[in-house]
Amino acid sequence: MYDGKPFLQLFLLIKKGLIATIAMIITMVLMLDDIENYPISKMDGNMLMISIYGSITVALLNVFQAICLFVYLNNTFRSIYVISSYISNTLLVIICTSRVNDYSFMYLGIFSGLLGIFLLTYQIWCGRRYHLVNHS
Repeated sequence: MYDGKPFLQLFLLIKKGLIATIAMIITMVLMLDDIENYPISKMDGNMLMISIYGSITVALLNVFQAICLFVYLNNTFRSIYVISSYISNTLLVIICTSRVNDYSFMYLGIFSGLLGIFLLTYQIWCGRRYHLVNHS
């Protein structure tokens, strides 16, 4: 997707790998929390299960996005990539803010999700500005 920009590809690959790793660590912690705190009563179980499945989804979407970095994408798949990036970063922020009182490392997930949203929005804004200036 980012042909001719190897440093950007490397940076995004490292970022996607870190976010996928953070999401799987969050999944493991949430599953252990579910086993330890709610084995019988299953109180607060629905929100916890949504958070677990959400963090698995974030990790899988980031693996998909890492693959898309090195493959040529047409406009349809490029829009799918952008939408999946927004979804994964937003899910990461939502999951981490729901459990920030329990675990202090959830701030790392909030920071990485917000960084991803900011970088993606900036990239789209610069691309549209470039398109308006050079192709009008």
